[in-house]
Amino acid sequence: MGVGEIELRKRLWWWVYVFDRFTSILHRLPPLINDADVDNDLPIDCLNDLEATELSHPLPGERTAVFVFLQYVSLGKKLSRILDLLYTMTQRRDGARKIMDLERDLRVWNQNLKADGIPFDIGITGLQHSSDGANHSYESTNIWLQLMANITMTLIHRPGLSFDDTTSEFGNCLKACLDSGSAILFLVETSNIPKWLRNLSLVGPATIFQSALVYIYSQFKYHTFKPDGFPALDTSMGMVSKGISILTIESTRATRAQGGFYSKSLSEIIKTLQTLLSSLPAMQGLVETPHVMNDGVSVSNAPDTFDEQNWGGNALDSLNYMTASDWMGDPSGPFMGFMDLGES
Repeated sequence: MGVGEIELRKRLWWWVYVFDRFTSILHRLPPLINDADVDNDLPIDCLNDLEATELSHPLPGERTAVFVFLQYVSLGKKLSRILDLLYTMTQRRDGARKIMDLERDLRVWNQNLKADGIPFDIGITGLQHSSDGANHSYESTNIWLQLMANITMTLIHRPGLSFDDTTSEFGNCLKACLDSGSAILFLVETSNIPKWLRNLSLVGPATIFQSALVYIYSQFKYHTFKPDGFPALDTSMGMVSKGISILTIESTRATRAQGGFYSKSLSEIIKTLQTLLSSLPAMQGLVETPHVMNDGVSVSNAPDTFDEQNWGGNALDSLNYMTASDWMGDPSGPFMGFMDLGES
């Protein structure tokens, strides 16, 4: 077996591994691959094709598509550790320390990426371009890595929202979810990531909904006292509106890809966000209640919008089962850029 085929087999194995972790997160199922059984070597960062008989390494400072794939695998392994330590029924003690350790590990990965020419910071809103911006294929994957890193940070801190809300640990977790949520919404709205690349991430309607929802949650949580660094009301309303806009645009794609069922579910979720959004000024005492929305729905008591009957339970359940592929459509395209290795 030649070295080219060996490297291809490594890439395929690790793609299956990461896909297993993504499936576990998206559908709330246990992983099929046990980390204790994994002893496969990682792919080598090289330029080989299937017929290669010897390894061809990149020049110093040169970055290949395999380098990006290795970051993808690294995030997959971090997600696996997050599932094991935080999303478990048997090892739930010492959660604050686990969250701190997982965040530190992710930020070290982020710093190493910056040293390799992909300069972005997790939780920072805005398109942060790499030093190789002339290559559109790599630029797309760099933006996608920003998106994936912020999703990973959110998954680390979301369990911390169950902490006592008077503790600093709760505040730190909520702040991290807000920062990464805003980055996710901005990246999805403003970046032109190809559909095939978005299909390789955890970005789906549920991610957009949750990124917007955390801003509503923070306003209800801190409507009488707002700690330093937390968003003001107008900022939160702007982020929720951004989430509504993204879901509204993408609902047409869901209709084409999956039919009316998912489109109806998205419509219910959009209406839920609109109802909650309209309740924020009333909750802050900025308008008299009841506050009437544009579609004529009256909100007589802001906290009541969190009643289960107002949440469209069936729509939320459907939303959780809509994967990235469900709403982004055709996943065809180059696999992590491997088909584009010869392009400049």
